[in-house]
This record gives sequence, structure tokens and C-alpha cells, in this order.
Amino acid sequence: MVDMNKQDKRTPTVSTPIIESTRVIERALDPVLLTRARELGLPEVAARVVAGRPVSHDRPLGSILWPSGNDLDPPNLKNMVEASERLATAVEAGQRIAVCLDYDADGTDAGAILVHVLTKNFCVFPERVHVEIGHRLKDGYGLTDAMADRLIAQAPKIDLAVTADMGSSDQARIKRLREAGIEVIVTDHHEIPIDGPPADAICVNPVQEGCEYPDPYIAGCAVAWLLCCATRTRLIERGYLREDVPTLSDVFDYLSIGTLADCVSIAKSANNRFFVQAGLRQMQQQTRAPWRALRRYMSKEGEPIRSDAIQFTLGPMLNARSRLSAPEAMLDFLLSEDDAEAAGLAALLNEENTRRKTIERELTNRAKELAQSQIDRGDYSLSVYLPDGHSGVHGITASRLTEAFGRPAAVFSPHASKPGVMTGSLRTIDGFHVRDALQFVADRIPDLFLSFGGHAGAGGCAFEESRFDQFSQAFEAAANAALKPEQIGPRVKTDGVLLPDDISLETVDTLLRLEPYGRDFDYPVFEADLEVVSARPVGQEPVHLSLQVRAGDALHRAIWFRALAQPGADWPVAVGTKARFLVELKDNWYRGQRSINLLVRDLVSPV
Repeated sequence: MVDMNKQDKRTPTVSTPIIESTRVIERALDPVLLTRARELGLPEVAARVVAGRPVSHDRPLGSILWPSGNDLDPPNLKNMVEASERLATAVEAGQRIAVCLDYDADGTDAGAILVHVLTKNFCVFPERVHVEIGHRLKDGYGLTDAMADRLIAQAPKIDLAVTADMGSSDQARIKRLREAGIEVIVTDHHEIPIDGPPADAICVNPVQEGCEYPDPYIAGCAVAWLLCCATRTRLIERGYLREDVPTLSDVFDYLSIGTLADCVSIAKSANNRFFVQAGLRQMQQQTRAPWRALRRYMSKEGEPIRSDAIQFTLGPMLNARSRLSAPEAMLDFLLSEDDAEAAGLAALLNEENTRRKTIERELTNRAKELAQSQIDRGDYSLSVYLPDGHSGVHGITASRLTEAFGRPAAVFSPHASKPGVMTGSLRTIDGFHVRDALQFVADRIPDLFLSFGGHAGAGGCAFEESRFDQFSQAFEAAANAALKPEQIGPRVKTDGVLLPDDISLETVDTLLRLEPYGRDFDYPVFEADLEVVSARPVGQEPVHLSLQVRAGDALHRAIWFRALAQPGADWPVAVGTKARFLVELKDNWYRGQRSINLLVRDLVSPV
């Protein structure tokens, strides 16, 4: 336990707070949602949190915040009948099925769902299910030519390929598979290309034109699960499965991981909220070996598994493997049934994630230095090329630039296996649609991209290294066309002032009742007037500040992660400082006991 009374003996130099360049914005409250939240009996703090997020008005608020299985939308996606009939035929006839996965956490969880359902629920012999996972560094995103080559070369021959979290932009490769006698079902949630979905596949995607499914926010793993649900119905109708066969609710744990890790909306989709809530309950029961193995990494003794454990621990652990090396260990881990095997794979994933963090930190610092000239120039966007960068951490580095500078960011480095080609990842801010921006660039420079794709929040592309300046200029034009000056720059949205009496475990429990948190429903950040009573640097690299603060008459523990630019750097506050801080209200678990812990986000102003 941290000794909050033990102070650092040196006298720190206090630096000018970074927050001066960050716009602090109190969230506007939706009056309809505020009224509905109060009518549900939510305490005022929680009611304001709900009213400050883009929660749908289309359903009763209670069925959005805490949906039941009856609130799920039926799987009536476009082409679902045809797709489920084809998959049911493959199952019933004993055909060989290939499950083709994207390499990220969403794609891998979608793959885990498909493999589990086929082999466990539909009783397909495991040797009749072939798994093909794209390699981020060698193959690139999507159903690539390299993946198509491997599928065509399979013996015995593949009869049906089902994609997971990809395929909507891969008509050329899908056509090759069809010509080789392999039929294709695409399950995906990414944006459809301007020339339409792949003509040679049965495409199941909630965002394609003509799809009547009312929820376009579900992740790729959810689309794969809905295909399995529809196929289960077909197999019951055909007499292959008994009518009382269990539903496919035993994979909600996989659904929760893919949904949170892929950052789809948790505010606008009751389906997503249900998947996560049900999945977290399953993970808490620890009926699978992977969740037992992860306990030491995800939570402390007595602490429940919550959405932040998925977002900030398990999701990054899964993604780290594919960022740095072959991704197969991710799926092996998710499907492992032996505790020793799961523990070994969990340790491997954690080791890779630690290595990823080191690489990311170095590249992010370099990217920030390169981006500074664009900030000084007043650009609305950031385009950074790292000649010795690592394509596996593009997306994270771009996210760090977006967070730090409040601008859409694109980060590039040389392609891992194609000399003269660079690949990049893009991340965004509110009001800027990444896939639309890439299309804007493609329309302006038709021969630029070798490949591109994505959705509203993220995307990727590849082009020849010599054309980087052309891309950055066109990307800046896209940002100028879409954004206004007031949208540019780092911003923090708050949920108002947290009074001293509100800093309690009762308030924490009130906020936790609104779980899960995620995209569009982020964990609340409050403004709080605090006095710094003690402070000391902590951590393996001592760049975090462990604090004791006074709010009113009460003393509380607090932690300020990355408060120092580097070990030994100036402190943003001194002992005795009275100031308004941005904080998250958390609980801390130690040996099974809970206490209040404030997570300091930044300094607003002196009191």
C-alpha cells in the first residue's frame, strides 16, 4: 500500500500546467434525457451523466441503459436469410468451412465466436473448420491476396469461407476465391466502398444500403454472432438441431470484448450495452480458462471485472500480439480450455503488450515533435511519417496525437514487406469522419492509394513513399472542409462540479450502476476543488504523482498518471496548492477492501 504521508524530500519545481492550452467544456445536458433519468430514480449526479451523452430517444431509457435479451433486435440484416441458409447447408453436409479473421481484437473475438459455435453448438468436426488470420505486418488489412492464396492452396479443398470483421472492400480477392470454387459469406461492419459491396459474396453488413437492421453501431463480432443465431434457426427448421437446443448466449463474453475493444457506440446501441453487460457477468463467473488466467492482470483481489478492464487491459493485450508478430496466439488464448495453456498464453500476451508500450512511447514522443511544426503553422490535421517507425503501432500513435493536439491524425511508416510503400493509420476527433476523408483524398487524387478503408472513427491506407506530401496536403484540405476553428485543439468534456460530499463510495456505486462505459458513453470527468496535502512520484519510471488531497474536511487518496514529462521533470503542482482539478471518481481495491481513489486528469485553475 502506498504510504501517503511519506513525502518526496526534494523541493520540486512547479511547471506551468499544460491544461492552459486545453479547452474545458462542460457537457450540454439533454433536457428530455435528464427528465427521464430522474423519473427512473437515478441520483442527480448519475442523471446528469446520462443526460450529457448521446443516448437514443427511440426506446425507454431503462431498456437502453439496462437492456434484457428481449430488447435485442432480431437478426434481420440484408442477405441474412441467404447467408444463414448457405452456412446451414455447409454444416449439415459436412463441408469444409474456412473462418477468415481480421487480426484485431474485434476480428479475433468474431473468429472465436464462429469457431466455438460451429464446433461446440453445431457439432461440426474441428478438422472441418480451417482458420485463416491475416498478418498485420506481412499481409495488411482485409482479405488479401496472400490470404486468398493460402485458402486456395488448402487440401482438402475449402467449400465455404466466412469472413469476420472484414471483407466488404475485398471484391477482387473474393472473385478469385469464387473462381477457385470457394463460396464466400462476408460478415463485417465497416463502411461499404463507393462501388458497393462485393458482388461475388453474400454480404452481411448493417451499414450497407438497403439493410433494415436498425442498429448500425454493432461491432464485427456481433454481426458474426447474428449470423450464427440465424443459422441456428435454419438448422432447427431442417431438423439438424433439436428445438430445445440451447441458445448462443454462452459466447456473450467474447461479444463483450470485441464490442469494447473496437470502440463502437455504447450510448446509441442497446444491443451493444446488452452484449457487454451480459459478457462481463459471464467473465466474472470465470467459467473459461482464459478469464481465470487473466485475473492477475485485469483486477485486484475482490474487484469485479468492469468495462475499463477490457478497454485498457485485455483489449490492448490481445491487440499487442498482432501489432508485433503473428496473431494466432490471440485466438488460441480465447479458445483455450486448459488452465496451464491459458496462463502461458496470457503471460505471452502481457509480455508483448509491455514491449508494445515501450515502442509506442518512443514513437509517440517522436511523432509529437514532428507534428509540432504543423501545429505552429495552424494546420487542422496532422500527417506524420516515421521512417524507422513500426506499422503495428500506427493506430495507437495516431490516437495519442489526436488526444494531445485535438486534430485528426495520420501516422505512417514503411510497409513491412513492400519496399517503397508506406502504410498508415488514421484517428479522429468529433465532427470528422475518417472514411469520408479518405474518400475525399481518393477523389482529389484518384491514383494515390494502393488501398484504403475504415469507418467514422478510424481508418488505414497505403501509397508510395514519394507521394506523402500529396496525401498530407489533400488530408489537410479534407480537414479544412469538414471542421471549424472552434473544433480544433485539445478539449476535455466534464460533467460539472463534484461537491466534497459527492466524493464517496455511494457516488462511485451510483456511477458503476451505469456500466458499461465506452465510446459515446465515456466515464464521467468532474471538476473538483482540492488542496494538495502530500505528493510524491511513483511508478517503475517515476512519472506519476501519488497524492493526498483535501476536499472540504475530508482527505482522499489520488493518483495523477503521467503528471511528469519525464523522471525528475517539473511538477505541475506543489504541496499546499489549492486548485480546481479534473478528476474521475474511482474506487481502489486493496486486499479485498474498497476505498475512494481520485484519478486526476489535469489541473484547471487555482481556486
